[in-house]
Amino acid sequence: TLFMQEQWVSAVYEFQKVIQNHGKSKYAGDSTYRIGQCFSKLGKCEQAAIFFESVTLDHKTSKYVSSARTALKSAKAGKCK
Repeated sequence: TLFMQEQWVSAVYEFQKVIQNHGKSKYAGDSTYRIGQCFSKLGKCEQAAIFFESVTLDHKTSKYVSSARTALKSAKAGKCK
């Protein structure tokens, strides 16, 4: 996958497509978390925080909620990558 190949910008676009096409499914929460990770890897903490927070608020059944909370704290502290 683009994510595994560390092609962060391209991965964001692909994850956004998943959210657009499957907004009510569990894949939306997973993709939201992955977008946060991509922005974090790009050093864009503010953008990453938005997506991590969305996982905790809008996708409460996602398997990534706990990880998103931890990542959100790091992103808000400016600790990305």
